[in-house]
Amino acid sequence: MIENFNLINYTFTKNNKMKKIILILSLFTLSVSLNAQIAVGSYEENGRIKDFKDGSYEKLLKTTTIFVFSNVNDKAFYESILNETWTLTPYEIVDYKEFSPLDYFSEDYSFCILKAYKNESLYHSYLELYMYDMERINKIFGKVKWEKLDERQTIGKKFTVSMENQISFGKIYFYAQAELFKNLPPFSGMSYGKTKGLGYNAAQMKSSTYVVPDGAYLYYMGYSKQDEKIEHLKTMHESFYNDKVHFNYEKGFISNYFQQFTKQMKSKELSSKTENFSSPQLSKLKNNTLYIPEYVQISYDGWKILDTQMSKSDISKVMAGYKYKYEFISTEALDEKINAGEEIYYLNYSRITATQIFQIINAKTGKPVFKMKTADFKYNIGPKNFEKMSKVISES
Repeated sequence: MIENFNLINYTFTKNNKMKKIILILSLFTLSVSLNAQIAVGSYEENGRIKDFKDGSYEKLLKTTTIFVFSNVNDKAFYESILNETWTLTPYEIVDYKEFSPLDYFSEDYSFCILKAYKNESLYHSYLELYMYDMERINKIFGKVKWEKLDERQTIGKKFTVSMENQISFGKIYFYAQAELFKNLPPFSGMSYGKTKGLGYNAAQMKSSTYVVPDGAYLYYMGYSKQDEKIEHLKTMHESFYNDKVHFNYEKGFISNYFQQFTKQMKSKELSSKTENFSSPQLSKLKNNTLYIPEYVQISYDGWKILDTQMSKSDISKVMAGYKYKYEFISTEALDEKINAGEEIYYLNYSRITATQIFQIINAKTGKPVFKMKTADFKYNIGPKNFEKMSKVISES
């Protein structure tokens, strides 16, 4: 039930240009990437990763990390994972409905937040580990004439600056269902947010949808009142944090992600989500079964932004390229094997729009033994993908 839902027109000036954002506000809290991979480093562009900003890693280790997850699982569920896998910093888990970034506006905190993003060409969801660049933020704040701003402008300024001045350390990407983003066009003047009665803008997010615990935002240069899109934003925000919208969000999957992510963060081992590699362990698949989650059988229609089940004949054609033992398995059954500590190998398939990513994971350690990114700009998996995989196995 949505109550006290108000529409406010918030205007600000930057670089001598007027930009307008419609903020959809609620006094009550309203209640993804398609790439199930790990990226460790401060920034990634075209598969290239940059090292952490000087001194930032040491600052991170002194923080308490605030985790915000989906409410599809309860707090005890996530605690059971983090208590076993997260050893980088002390941590707290905060419900997305209670989370307000300005409550943690300090170098004492870092954040690992579940988010989603969509622009004209891609969409994905991910957990991002980051902290505020307080040195830079304080310099900017020192130049602001706060006495000339009212309460709404003050909060808006703090949000804008905080969003544009974050230090990222890495991301864990999940595989979100297409339906979540289906009815969201990339261009609109509508934003929905609930944090302290005001949303926020970040210039680099124009022409995109950005989903965080505080709301769902659509940005672009200019203004267009299209009220029907407000409901799409509210629905997406509620669904993202309350419904099962990911194909691979079971305990075993998340545990494996954090096993590897924590290990890489502690050793400062940089990695791109799109790098290709294989390890000697891959040779074990010459005699052992590769477990393939059934969601791999989902076909994606890029025009309709729709997921559909492949036919049996199509599945047979796709798998004809794999020359070794394999078994399709439900995510629930695979999750049980991972949680039981079985040393099996499973395929973690995902995509970002027309870029497909294949990972084979050692379920016991969470460590990838194979990763392959395709560059053929195809939405769906094909026999050539498994032919390449088979070839690498045979040569290992």
